[in-house]
Amino acid sequence: MIPIQTELYQELPPVYGNREYRELKTLLDRMDEIILQSNLENTFIESFASKASNTPKRRQRLIEAFRCTLLRQMFQLSYGRLACELACNHLYQKFCGLFRIDKIEVPSAKTLERYEKMASSELLQQLVAHLNRVAAIGATDFEEQPLQLETPVNLGVEYVDATVVKARVHYPVDWLLLRDAVRTLTLAIAQARKYGVCSRLPKEPQAYRTAMNKLCIEMTHARRTKDAAKKRKAIFRRMKKLVRVVEKLSRGHLAKLRRQGAASMLSVAKQLMLEHKFTVILDQIDAVIHQAHERIIGNRPIASKDKILSLYESDMHVIVRGKTDAEVEFGNTLFLAEQADGLIVDWELYQEQAPADSRMIPEHLQRMKEKEIALRAVASDRGFDSKENRHLLGEEIENHLCPRNLEQFKQRLEDEAFCRHQRRRAQTEARIAIVMHGFLGNPMRKWGYRNKARLCGWGILAHNLWVLARLPQQAAQAKAA
Repeated sequence: MIPIQTELYQELPPVYGNREYRELKTLLDRMDEIILQSNLENTFIESFASKASNTPKRRQRLIEAFRCTLLRQMFQLSYGRLACELACNHLYQKFCGLFRIDKIEVPSAKTLERYEKMASSELLQQLVAHLNRVAAIGATDFEEQPLQLETPVNLGVEYVDATVVKARVHYPVDWLLLRDAVRTLTLAIAQARKYGVCSRLPKEPQAYRTAMNKLCIEMTHARRTKDAAKKRKAIFRRMKKLVRVVEKLSRGHLAKLRRQGAASMLSVAKQLMLEHKFTVILDQIDAVIHQAHERIIGNRPIASKDKILSLYESDMHVIVRGKTDAEVEFGNTLFLAEQADGLIVDWELYQEQAPADSRMIPEHLQRMKEKEIALRAVASDRGFDSKENRHLLGEEIENHLCPRNLEQFKQRLEDEAFCRHQRRRAQTEARIAIVMHGFLGNPMRKWGYRNKARLCGWGILAHNLWVLARLPQQAAQAKAA
């Protein structure tokens, strides 16, 4: 009987004289091996309900979603750019399982976005933990290391630090929020009218945006002039009047949209999306105007907990870093723990205002216990040191937290192990830069905490695969010998 080949795949044509191409091909081939050897794809597929993976076609779609999203995070591509690259780049096609003889079906940008949203942040935490456990398995007399690593990774010694995932916002000047409100509402009005939802509108939406932009320019130029405060107050009153006009027009279009949405050309999903564009701004208009009035007209400060920093990012916070180039940052705190080879062992993106660094350690130890990772040593900077943490680590876990107390620090410098771990901990700053700028994007191209937490999971999974793919292998060592 002649076997039947159900899929028509082919080998890539050889390419000569290009070292960068060979390095990229070697990297992607090694990442493909690690995904297969660690059974990562099957773990991803099994996390879905049987209805989503009960046929070969559906399983192949999940694999395609998994690999395309990893590739996007690996090279920090937009959805549209990745769709173009998948159509013409044979290396990317082979990695994602799209390179065939008869035809090449490439997912669209919108499909790639849906692929990314298939997995939750909790699932991605489990996938990273699974990959790390497989990488930590040692070789025996009868079996090789599952990923064919020369030396299994050590998850027991880790180096922790915290950073900020910056929000995609401009500097939160109060009157700029009024500009954002006018811009978003007028764009929503234009989109509603495009689908036949029309209400009273004396001018074109662009005219209101132009008027607001002119007021913003006047506000900027009035800063260093004579009677600047008086001029800024007058300009702000004109801004407020314009915002109220746009608000009234927007509420009219929103009411019309709700009345005739089903009869218009809009689908239910587009109608809900358009309603959200209106309501997310209209619900904050009064608070934004009040905040700007208090600051500009009344010269009264607003408490940080009551301050609106962005109309679109409700979960961002003011984070005082105290660094030379970043005294204050806007975003969310990200806790990271890496091991000696650079693998990210644990992470947490905080939705609320993050606690002090020292209070992150108990939560981290609890997560490591749930992941069944036995810690032997923890190293960090002085921000994580506290009496409670020293007691919590006890005698089972080596304490290499940098002490806050100067006398204690001088005593610890006499310990060779402490000095060695502190020297290694200096590399964690570089690891954070690699993760943030190379795999997550800083600032991220996402709005909202839920999307950012998911993107953190995808980025760290791609980062760990990249790190493992560059570690020495058993086969390579044997061949060299």
